[in-house]
Amino acid sequence: MDILSQNIDGLEEQNRSLEKKIVQQRIDNDERKKQLAGTPDDEKRRIEVRNMVRQKQKVVEDLNELVQRIQPDLESTLLLLARSKYNDDPKQLYDYELGTVADLLRF
Repeated sequence: MDILSQNIDGLEEQNRSLEKKIVQQRIDNDERKKQLAGTPDDEKRRIEVRNMVRQKQKVVEDLNELVQRIQPDLESTLLLLARSKYNDDPKQLYDYELGTVADLLRF
C-alpha cells in the first residue's frame, strides 16, 4: 500500500506541476497573440482619439464655413436695423459701418 500511495502522490504532484505549466503557457500564448494581432491597445486608442479629433475639426470647419456664408447677409441686416428708426444708439450704426461687427463675426 505504501508504494501505491507514494506513486499516487508522485503522479498528483506531476499533475499539479503540469497544470501550472499549462496555465503559464496559456498566459504566454495570449501575450503572443496580442503581439501578433497587430497594434497594441494603446496604439488603437491613440488612433481612435486621432479620428475623434479629426471629426471635431471637421465640425468646426463646417461651422466656420457656414458663418462665412451668412456673414454678408448678417452684416447688411444689422446695418438696415441700425439705420431704422428703432435704433436708440446711433453709435451702433457707425460701429456696423466701420466693420466692427464683421470683426466680431470672424473666427
